[in-house]
Amino acid sequence: MLREIDSVLPDISRHPDPTCTRLVQAIARHHGSAPDDIVVGPGRLALATGVALAAAADEAESEIIYLSPTLEGISTSARIARMSQVSVPLSDAYTQDLQNIGDLASSRTGLVYLCNPNEPTGVVLERRQIERLLYQLPPTTIVLIDQTYADFVDAQLDVDVTGLQRHHPNLIVLRSFSAADGLAGLPAGYVIAKPPLAHKIHEYMLPFTIDTIAQAAATASLNNIWQRELRIRNIIEQRESMHRELSNYGYRSPKSGTNFLWIPLGPASLDFAVACREAGIDVRLYSQRGVRVSVGRPEENQVLLRVARDFAIDRDVLATSHHTGYGHQDTPAEGKALHGHQPCSVGELPGE
Repeated sequence: MLREIDSVLPDISRHPDPTCTRLVQAIARHHGSAPDDIVVGPGRLALATGVALAAAADEAESEIIYLSPTLEGISTSARIARMSQVSVPLSDAYTQDLQNIGDLASSRTGLVYLCNPNEPTGVVLERRQIERLLYQLPPTTIVLIDQTYADFVDAQLDVDVTGLQRHHPNLIVLRSFSAADGLAGLPAGYVIAKPPLAHKIHEYMLPFTIDTIAQAAATASLNNIWQRELRIRNIIEQRESMHRELSNYGYRSPKSGTNFLWIPLGPASLDFAVACREAGIDVRLYSQRGVRVSVGRPEENQVLLRVARDFAIDRDVLATSHHTGYGHQDTPAEGKALHGHQPCSVGELPGE
């Protein structure tokens, strides 16, 4: 990848390719899609905002339905698109209540957003569950499935929903290069949508927003599949090891299909985050609910596990971690850093 980046450095005095031609072609090859189905943008939030604007364009009082908590910033995308918001809280068992989403949807529902695997809990929905939801929703409702972390899902689970677009042209799949490709510092992502919906989203995406280096790095990652797969396998192995250790300490973290783990701690969440911060580890805090811990380098993961072990010894972890707080309808929790620090350590990927 460094070779590809070096090769474009002489061109950084010029505007980047507004059509991202090489990147679009690489994405199309990777997914077996047509280039016309690909819309690129500077990260998942920019793309989600473009989709929201497209969804709200033809309806004066359009609404969005999403699970809570989920991707930080989706509510901002909705506000930019002037959509009213309906949040569906996760259950105490971390389940994503798609039946409830189907029951709530109406002709006013312009967009349903699902992060799968979900952020911050890491819980996975399978293809059949999403297909069932698609049949429940009005065909005019756009369904955006954010699969930023899908590469980390257990191979035995079927989560690829692009094949459903043949019968459900209202389905859009979102991907980002931040996680599996390790390019969080060079924001780039894309959505896969069928025309004319793809063309409509294009209208709301600003040109020149993916810089030359980001285009080169993302293209190189897709063209070097073996390196990409090696990175993914390594993260999965470390994630599973961390999950086992946390379970041994008494934490009730759900099975994750991402590059992070959710640790439900209830009222002890802040104290745990402070303990991590004092050890040089930043985690994403969800007040009164838990923390999200990303898989980092092995030595960083070991520090985190030592903190978790000591914290479990000092407290009755089983007594504080059985309840997520997600069964209550309230304001969606936003991930928070401590003392103004961005929670980016231990492989944390903020916002993308």
